[in-house]
Amino acid sequence: RDVMVRGVPAAALDTPASEVERTLRRLRLHHLPVVGERGLLGVVSLGDVARFHAARERATSGGAG
Repeated sequence: RDVMVRGVPAAALDTPASEVERTLRRLRLHHLPVVGERGLLGVVSLGDVARFHAARERATSGGAG
């Protein structure tokens, strides 16, 4: 209890990746909970966002690289 954070920031399932990345960077977080009506759905990391951007870049560049 002494080291826990209250008011943990979280993202909704439909939060755009760009907003998730902005939140992670602005708050200097490595992970962000994703929540929905039923509670915790998962956790997204800064590495997940980086992999998403890399995959999107490969798809838009025709897979080269």
